[in-house]
Amino acid sequence: MLLQQRGAAAAAEATHIPMTTLRGSALPLVRILLFAAAVTVGLVPTCNSFTASSTSTLPHRRSAARSICNRPCRPSAFPAAAAASSSSFFDELSSRFQGDFDNYDQVLCDRRDNLLPREGGGHENIHCTLVPVAVQPILSHVRSDTRQARLAAFYFDGLPDRIFRFRLYSLWSRDEDDDGNTSRSGNGSATQNAEEAASAKTTATETATTMTPCGMTLYSLSAETEGMLRGLSGRPVEWGAALERYLSSVSPTEPFRELSGCDVEWTPDPDPDRHAYAYGTSSRLHPDDAHHAVMVNGEATIPSMMNPGSLIRVVDELSLWSDDFWINDRGFDPDTGNFIYGNQKGVPYKMKRVASLVGVGTKQERRIDNEELAWTLGDEFRSVEQYKENMDAIGGMSTVLNAPSKSKKEA
Repeated sequence: MLLQQRGAAAAAEATHIPMTTLRGSALPLVRILLFAAAVTVGLVPTCNSFTASSTSTLPHRRSAARSICNRPCRPSAFPAAAAASSSSFFDELSSRFQGDFDNYDQVLCDRRDNLLPREGGGHENIHCTLVPVAVQPILSHVRSDTRQARLAAFYFDGLPDRIFRFRLYSLWSRDEDDDGNTSRSGNGSATQNAEEAASAKTTATETATTMTPCGMTLYSLSAETEGMLRGLSGRPVEWGAALERYLSSVSPTEPFRELSGCDVEWTPDPDPDRHAYAYGTSSRLHPDDAHHAVMVNGEATIPSMMNPGSLIRVVDELSLWSDDFWINDRGFDPDTGNFIYGNQKGVPYKMKRVASLVGVGTKQERRIDNEELAWTLGDEFRSVEQYKENMDAIGGMSTVLNAPSKSKKEA
């Protein structure tokens, strides 16, 4: 649900934002063999991110992309996100779940491999901004047990003034004894590393953590609330304070509307089936080092906001490391099963941290963590020439509006 777009226009469907431990002595060998086999048949790219010079000429940039994508990724050279304030899972998740993330590096590797979005098997260039907001001013409009909240905005191609989705996320602790509706019926999960995932499932009971999962409830914004925030689209550090002023001065009746059936559950353990994409696809990132999320009900069918009167079935999984955020978000026509948005090969959108947001409200500030991707934050972080060069390297604006699909029924 995070990454829907419809033809030339970006859709505004519900957004989901989304550790079994592998310790068996045979698993490292299994991982190596599976990864080697996947690379051989072209299922797994050799790189999910890279660093490229922002001052290079276009021909040099494309040459660099070819060479970088053909070698294993090196560990991130920039600082990790702010450390957790305590050892609790909720605090650690909260410390990671903020700031700016972008998948430009993944898209550049896609284009090197001739992968375009949609039927082409590639990805669009997506940017996600997560802004912590004070809970007390919004508490009368969200669930009463909300402990933290985030404003979330998504935009294409480094253009923060063209947000295609705005959401509010309410984070709360799930009672370990409250089973609730926690069905995890899985649909559409890619399992190209199924053997390793199955091994993870076998060892899960031996290493299960006692950490309490974290729930997340999703809200859409009213037209008035969203319009106010869009006026500050390039200045996310001002969103929290602006929202507080708006709620106190205008006193809107319903600034947020809960997206029914779309709750997400975060845990420190990957689901061996739903998060199979996280196994064996990166030499730098390991599933055990991430926090993972799935939709509580497995999927949800919700009204389409781009096409009133239509419905869309959404399925989502997420994985969040300190500096990497993977979103495996897909949407389907509930009647025909046709793909509407997301990656059709089941490869998540692999976004790297660009910046961290420190503080809440008027004391919030943005810290750049990855200078090579800072240009994705907006015009003040780049030159016109740099932006053109970077867009040309991936095929222009959302790869000519998400080619190669030309005539698809969109919901």
